[in-house]
Amino acid sequence: MRSAASPWPTPCSVSRSSLPRSGGSQAFSELVATFGLLAVIWGCSRVRSNAVAFAVGAYITAAYWFTASTSFANPAVTLARAATDTFAGIRPADVPAFLIAQLIGAAAATALFRWLVPTLPRRVPGVLLPHEDDLAQRRDSMTTVIFACVHNAGRSQMAAAFFNEMTNPALARAVSAGTRPAARVHPEVVEAMREVGIDVGAAKPRPLTSELAAGAQLLITMGCGDECPVAPRLRREDWPLEDPKGQPAARVREIRDEIRGRVWQLIAREGWWKLRPAPFLKTAG
Repeated sequence: MRSAASPWPTPCSVSRSSLPRSGGSQAFSELVATFGLLAVIWGCSRVRSNAVAFAVGAYITAAYWFTASTSFANPAVTLARAATDTFAGIRPADVPAFLIAQLIGAAAATALFRWLVPTLPRRVPGVLLPHEDDLAQRRDSMTTVIFACVHNAGRSQMAAAFFNEMTNPALARAVSAGTRPAARVHPEVVEAMREVGIDVGAAKPRPLTSELAAGAQLLITMGCGDECPVAPRLRREDWPLEDPKGQPAARVREIRDEIRGRVWQLIAREGWWKLRPAPFLKTAG
């Protein structure tokens, strides 16, 4: 290909690669590299989702030095490198083996972590960067949990606070309410929660209405019994917990810790936990 302005030949930007990358070792290297990349993504997502991009960059950088892979779980890159006759090129005849190796490696890693972490599909939203329409859809599909007691000044306030601290906000959220709400949160409850790093002093008790229940998917009652409203398709659970009002500080702490344990069991059961450790997980000392 010659330029109209120059008699010298200029290289074509697209040219079929002639570099052979065949053999079982090449395909196996691509499979291992792809498996490792997906393992890094899913493994890192369990601990700190906002570090996934950095972990991927570090992994690919290291893999370029220590493996023969040139594509890394990216079929688009594999196809593009078949169209460049450079050191990074892949001969078109070798492309199918690379693509098959990538698919097998990705499937194997995902299947392994799907087995190790049964709630993996629910954790995907915490790893991927969503578009605006995805965010709107997520808000519509988010699970709302209501914690309800009589006065909304003790048990339900603690449960909702723990829930929102431990839960991935893209998956679920909690509100609290009472059948006969008090004027304020019990002081002994405020103090007990401050001991574990959560301030509920500014929370305002509110009534449990049929409208509030209609917008939720799960209602957890704590002593309000038949006073709680009924809504279609609303799941209900009852937690028999003692009222902390007027109790000694030691007993309030015991109730607080029992509520925290029950909340965590609920979150673990449903797969709603955060993708990084919550800062409040400390013990009162």
